[in-house]
Amino acid sequence: MDRQEPAAKLSPIKIKKDEQVATQPFDPDQMDRIFAAIPKCGFTADCAQRVRTLILIQRHAGLAIQDAIKLPRAQMTEDRGDYRII
Repeated sequence: MDRQEPAAKLSPIKIKKDEQVATQPFDPDQMDRIFAAIPKCGFTADCAQRVRTLILIQRHAGLAIQDAIKLPRAQMTEDRGDYRII
């Protein structure tokens, strides 16, 4: 059976040079609002802590959500009171 790749018919996405904008981190007020929303989601205490940790990892390490959720705990090491991702 010959499978056809559905994406093969799509043309590449074209981004104009003036549309390329760097993503900026959330400002402190936005971070406060994000963290204030976590308890309203109905998570268990353990899950809420994991969500908060995920958000902090994304903010400080610059990881995309798909990379942050796959980050093994063993790759995070404590270094003089801070954590490093190796």
